[in-house]
Amino acid sequence: MADADGEGALLPVPRNETITLQVGNRQFTTYAFTLKESGYLKTAITSGKWSPSRINGAFFLDADPEIFSHILQYLQRNIMPLFYDNIKGHDHALYSRVLQEARYLDIPGLAKWLEEKQYLKLVRVRTWTEEKKTTDWTDDGADEIVKVQSKWEVRKAFVCPRGISPHNGHPNACGRQCHNARVNGANMFEDRCTFRTVLVKRKVIVDAQACGMEELAEPKDVVAEEQLVDAHEE
Repeated sequence: MADADGEGALLPVPRNETITLQVGNRQFTTYAFTLKESGYLKTAITSGKWSPSRINGAFFLDADPEIFSHILQYLQRNIMPLFYDNIKGHDHALYSRVLQEARYLDIPGLAKWLEEKQYLKLVRVRTWTEEKKTTDWTDDGADEIVKVQSKWEVRKAFVCPRGISPHNGHPNACGRQCHNARVNGANMFEDRCTFRTVLVKRKVIVDAQACGMEELAEPKDVVAEEQLVDAHEE
């Protein structure tokens, strides 16, 4: 029997009722309507050939529960998978496993997104340097410090010809009298040791809107829950 909108009913489970999937040693409970985007799951339930277990009433799916959890997250909330570590970068092996499962379950939207490696557009890394002239500095925790380089350097420092200490290092602070006191009209400089610390910082910026994380407040008609079970107790 088909719905009026032509999408087809997910029999034998009504649209507004939940369905439980046994994936490995874990159970996933969601609305039957949530699974309609998967051609494999929709056909399996609609055909009536996929019977629930007589023990716990769950439909068995032979798949990796960890991988399926990412699949279900996409079906429930349209959240694209993002596997990124600040040190290791993208987990391409995990993307590949999710892609294979998306192909098997016939989820073209997710499969296409992974095939095109759209996840590479979700993360940007900004790198910059900050110079400190003292050893007394603290990490504010806002950004990740990748590298710290500290060393003593000898630099030429301006010396006020009149010996005014606040003018030292600041030639613009000198006025006419200072300029008139210069020897042969030239500025005076001396070698000074300075301690220089350079912080190389980086910040990882994730485009939450592009991967669907900002859509959590507006779910796709469904509410789902996940239960952990021990398969050996069934």
